[in-house]
Amino acid sequence: MVCDGLYVLGGPVFGKLLRETFGKDVIVPANQIELFQNLLKKGLTEEDLTNKLREEYFSIVCALKEMKIVFRVAYAHEEDFDSKVMQYILNSGLNLFGFPEKWPPTLSSYPRDLVTCFSGVVFLNSKLGKVGSREKGGIKIRSSPYGEGGRVLCVTNKMIVAENIIVSNGKSSPPVLNGIEQLGIKVGLFPMPLVGMLSFQGDDCGKMSTNDHLDRVACLILGKDDKPHLLIEKNILSGEFIGEKKKKDLLIVDPERSLAKIKEMCGDLDITLHCLDDISVPYALNMIQFFDGKILMTGGDDIVYKMVSSIVGEEKVFRTETPIKYFPLLAKAGIRCLIGVIPEILTKET
Repeated sequence: MVCDGLYVLGGPVFGKLLRETFGKDVIVPANQIELFQNLLKKGLTEEDLTNKLREEYFSIVCALKEMKIVFRVAYAHEEDFDSKVMQYILNSGLNLFGFPEKWPPTLSSYPRDLVTCFSGVVFLNSKLGKVGSREKGGIKIRSSPYGEGGRVLCVTNKMIVAENIIVSNGKSSPPVLNGIEQLGIKVGLFPMPLVGMLSFQGDDCGKMSTNDHLDRVACLILGKDDKPHLLIEKNILSGEFIGEKKKKDLLIVDPERSLAKIKEMCGDLDITLHCLDDISVPYALNMIQFFDGKILMTGGDDIVYKMVSSIVGEEKVFRTETPIKYFPLLAKAGIRCLIGVIPEILTKET
């Protein structure tokens, strides 16, 4: 069973985003450091970056219209909305979708992290508060940290999550999988992606850690063969914390060992693995596949485009005219993060 729903594009809150990030250190996937350094070393001003974000946002909107995707723009905290984009939204006839003010503000900016729905199951982000397990219209609804959709790659009844989960205090804990397989979902564990830190001038801070948002480094899509396909970079780096509970050291896992784990997982889940030699746009694998099988991905990366087209069919792959680079840099978010789906069974409850 597919959980049909309403697509929602995150609200344009560029001023707030830049107030929180401009001039500060940036966390990036370790195997994409050079791509981010190239952006940071341009030395763009706040005004320059605001214009870049607007351009990317407009490009996503135009692509969604070209694809004839019915969507709304998440609306909350009006004082943070970019006035120029808001005027465009009102003039172009786009509809808004109101988010409750009590919800965490990040959810209206990145609605992917509100809810995860697939295979007749809905995971609501547990940050919204505990909800009792229930069933509605044949859809099973659960409160889960995997409602934060960036943590989850899913298609059909298969779900890939990181080997550990990063909880609110920044510490790594075992994955929260209790009861998930009982819902008919097959779960695979992905090695924890390694992240590095750069100064806002592009210098390497020499700090490493891990992150559990897999959609920054990988994507899982349904191919024209009706089978799941996982795309990653072959130079992917992962990390493991070893040692005593109170004092653990980070062990950097090289691509060969990381790939071995991923290959084993794909074999267990009957997923076809594709390893890309390189990507040319940050977060190039952060793409969204819609219910009709169409895919929206960033422009500017021909290697990824050709690979995805070979899997799903070129006629189903759409690209933004403007490459999406500055959302990954400033918001740690790509196209998939910015577009979420609110299941139809929940639209009357929100």
